This record gives sequence, structure tokens and C-alpha cells, in this order.
Amino acid sequence: MAAAPLRIVVADDSASYRRTICSILRRMRKLQIVAEVECGRAAIQAAEQHRPDVVLIGNRIPFRDCVHAAATIKTKFPEVRVIILSESSGISFLREAYKAGAFWCLKRGCTSRDILRTIRAAET
Repeated sequence: MAAAPLRIVVADDSASYRRTICSILRRMRKLQIVAEVECGRAAIQAAEQHRPDVVLIGNRIPFRDCVHAAATIKTKFPEVRVIILSESSGISFLREAYKAGAFWCLKRGCTSRDILRTIRAAET
């Protein structure tokens, strides 16, 4: 029996960046984008509605910040892997992100290969 596709929510305040990320993800088989949203509140709602395997969330989103959204999602759905696409790679931000339950933080603008590799690592 074939494995179910990995269900993904993509959250970022930039519509063009969301489209780019979704375009990268659509190239991969066994990945299903279940929601594209623009803010942390919408990412939390999408997680509640779709129960994804992975939430990819940008760190510039409105509604407090991605760390709050990650913490809320992880509290409600501990099995969800939250991957943060960050403009910052500062130690204090990374500490906060991992403390909130982020599975991984990637530098915004990283390669598509990095994104796909991280998502595949989240499968296991």
C-alpha cells in the first residue's frame, strides 16, 4: 500500500514567497499542500482544520510572531512538525524557536533542496 502524502501548511505574509515555496513543494511527489495562509493566526486555524504533518511558517508574519504560532500549534498538536523560515539566524531567535517546539529553522532564501531535505527529515 502506498504511503499517504505528507500534508503541509505554508504560512508567510508575502504572497509571492508563499507561491515560490508552494511551487517548490508541488514538484515533489507525496507532498500535499493543504493550506496556504498569510499569518500566524491563520496557520493555527489551518492546523486545527487540516491536521497537517508539517507547518512551514515564515518569521515575518503578523499576529505576534512565528514563535507564538509554533508554540500554539505544538501545544495543540504535538505530532505536527513546525519548520520556520527565518530571516534571522541569531542565537536568541533560534533558542526561542526551538523552545517553542520548532522542528527546524531554515534561513529564508535557502535553496529548494534545503527545504525539501528538511521536510523529508520531518517525515521520520
